[in-house]
Amino acid sequence: MHQHIFIRLLEYGESIGLNGTNFEEVLEWDKKYNYIPKPGSQEYKLREGLLRELFFESFTKSTASTDNIWVLKSEYYFRLLQYRELQLARQSASEAKNHSNIAISISILALLASLVLGTMQLRSEVRISVDQINQLLSKFGYSELKEPSPYDGLIKKEPTEK
Repeated sequence: MHQHIFIRLLEYGESIGLNGTNFEEVLEWDKKYNYIPKPGSQEYKLREGLLRELFFESFTKSTASTDNIWVLKSEYYFRLLQYRELQLARQSASEAKNHSNIAISISILALLASLVLGTMQLRSEVRISVDQINQLLSKFGYSELKEPSPYDGLIKKEPTEK
């Protein structure tokens, strides 16, 4: 991820801690990032000026040393911490959004599956065997049914006279 030079400068200040630095060391440190182009161009003056301004805004001269040592101001250290917390919150929010999208997709699939299965069940035939009917009848105290004969309904019964 591309970070602004200010964030990188604050991270550099954090990494050197109380050992401190000076602006010349910061210019040497910047060579690995190539924020400031080679000397002589107009862009060099602008970017070096910006880096100088950022350095002297966010660093303070160390009172523990008589040398030209500058350390990161505590205010800017806490700003760096807030920046990191913001980045972490953004990452967590992105992950939460992905998880919620997955959960919504699964619930939609489950809904569609239940609709399809429900429709299939409504359109299918239901057959109850004689054994199942007998179990239900015996459970409620009724007599059992007889197994139907293949000839039931084919033989005409003569009406009986009274």
